[in-house]
Amino acid sequence: MISSLELAKLCGVSQGTVDRALHERCGISQATRKRILEAAELHGYRSNPAARELMTGQSRIVAAVIPQLNSAFLMDFAGTVKSALYPAGFHLIITPADTPEEMTELINEFAARRCHAMLIVPHDDGFKLPAGLDMPVASFLSRCKGGKTVFLHADEKVSGSAAVDYFISQGRRNIVHLTYNRQSHAVQERAAGYRENMLKHGLKPQIISADDSDSLLEFVKNHKVDALFCHNDWLALNALRTLEQHGIKVPQDISILGMDNSLLFTSLCDEISTIQYPFEWLAGEFMAVLSGSYGQTTPAPPPSIIKRRT
Repeated sequence: MISSLELAKLCGVSQGTVDRALHERCGISQATRKRILEAAELHGYRSNPAARELMTGQSRIVAAVIPQLNSAFLMDFAGTVKSALYPAGFHLIITPADTPEEMTELINEFAARRCHAMLIVPHDDGFKLPAGLDMPVASFLSRCKGGKTVFLHADEKVSGSAAVDYFISQGRRNIVHLTYNRQSHAVQERAAGYRENMLKHGLKPQIISADDSDSLLEFVKNHKVDALFCHNDWLALNALRTLEQHGIKVPQDISILGMDNSLLFTSLCDEISTIQYPFEWLAGEFMAVLSGSYGQTTPAPPPSIIKRRT
């Protein structure tokens, strides 16, 4: 493989002429362009993205910093974002950060490399962004503090409320919400939507932590729970396994509803009833952040419930 300088010498032209030929810019004849392109193909020339970015000051890299790689939900979202970015000439780099401190370090490193934009998934609400970020930055699921960050999120309250309506339409009344004990916007708002709609229907909200499967089993038995709204499909699957292992029939004794309908999850388990998460809409919102048109896009689609065995 040869450099652009070596290609210029072979063709008897300047390096600038080679650059114009390779990037279809004006200022050279078609015959010269053809000769340079043929020589580039013959000698295996490949452009150096790092050098081009250094010269132009423009990167085509979008960095995503997330808490973990073993999340089907986050991988599905990242895959949807990647599919939206690629036709626009951008490439997505995904890096996990185990702690908020590591997340800060990675954000600073990507900023130093002058990435085009960043997508951040904080561990919890209130993550403080490093100062001086001069690129488009969007956070997902949880809010950041500091900087001009766009917060991308679905209407979690509407989703929590829709779950209650779904169960009531089935004749279920003793509806419990199984969720995480985290200070995350998605966790808190979804629970708030569930709680408000339960009270609206004159029902008692009951929220239990997902940390202990034994407490779930005991609670379901002692309180004659007939519906379980889980924060995501993985919690719904774990609940299904726990309950059925102890003789509780689903959906005869208790109905279970998850949320996300991520492609990776449903390829492994296609029996959980769920609420569709708006992956594609949020990817479109992120593209709007990059283009500077955020806030002018279509509203989020209403929650769509996918009925399966549970």
